[in-house]
Amino acid sequence: MVKQVSQVMALSNSGLSDWVVQRATAVILTAYFTWVMAFFLLTPSIDYAVLTGFFASPAMKIAGTLAVLSTVAHAWIGLWTIGTDYCVLLTSGNTPPQSGLHIRRGAFWCYLFTSSGPCA
Repeated sequence: MVKQVSQVMALSNSGLSDWVVQRATAVILTAYFTWVMAFFLLTPSIDYAVLTGFFASPAMKIAGTLAVLSTVAHAWIGLWTIGTDYCVLLTSGNTPPQSGLHIRRGAFWCYLFTSSGPCA
């Protein structure tokens, strides 16, 4: 019997659910940063008391927590996708017949997200 290899570091076992989480976290982050930017743009005078009042409110505490968790999930899925889609193709020797642009783009992302060069 052949055992299926599981992806230990993946957020889920489904590409569709990763896609949905990626889009949902993008919506949450967009809403949070729009809310914060609207506060800064629409508040006539901002001082320490106004800032602490805004960020200490229960709604902002919940929104801030959701934004941090969304950032972590969004980054995790994004880096996982880049690492498994691009870096593995460059190091495995099993490069499919795709355009050179795909390989250069993969090398660029791998170089950005590793400390010692492309996919080291």
